[in-house]
Amino acid sequence: MNKLEINNMKENEEKYNSEVKGVGFGRSCYNKDWILRTNKYENINDLICVICKGVANKAMEINCPEHGSLDESLIAGENCLKEFFKKNGNNCPIGMHNGCLYSQGILPQRYINELNVMCPLQFEQDLIMYNEDGEEGEIPGMLICDFKGRLEQIRSHLENDCPLQLLGCWFKPFGCTYQSLKYQIQDHLISNMQFHFDLIMQRFEMLNKTIQMNQ
Repeated sequence: MNKLEINNMKENEEKYNSEVKGVGFGRSCYNKDWILRTNKYENINDLICVICKGVANKAMEINCPEHGSLDESLIAGENCLKEFFKKNGNNCPIGMHNGCLYSQGILPQRYINELNVMCPLQFEQDLIMYNEDGEEGEIPGMLICDFKGRLEQIRSHLENDCPLQLLGCWFKPFGCTYQSLKYQIQDHLISNMQFHFDLIMQRFEMLNKTIQMNQ
């Protein structure tokens, strides 16, 4: 990699911030610190997004002939690449030349999907538990998620099994804003039956008024 390309990559890294915020299950790339909890750096080195420096989400391979002499993989997360193009035209994030060529990184994405990871909510909880001295604190009775599995299983885990996932009340469509851990929802439903009934009746009355006004 020549000096110009190195400088351009450093500028891009500063522009997009080398730390990926959050663990990343929307469009952003995955938090590298989270991935490194259960993987060695050498196992993910070729899966790093050249723009944000996280582990690429929906990996895209940059195939510009200008970088054919490089002996490293050039991977970017799909959303990172789209955002880069919005701000820089079709300039390449590696050498800042025009006409960037890229394609879906099918093989890199397969490796990424098969990475072993811990529960992302447990990872975030662990970070909170560390005090300023870098020592891990312990809170008696704190709920723990011991999930370990492939990255591609995470979404299903969060939606169906994770005890740390916050759930909204069943009566959210009627105006209840309560959120809690999964195991606490049942207690909320039992202790707030009258409140939820009143919400339903209020909605029913509003619908009746709307119907009468439109007649």
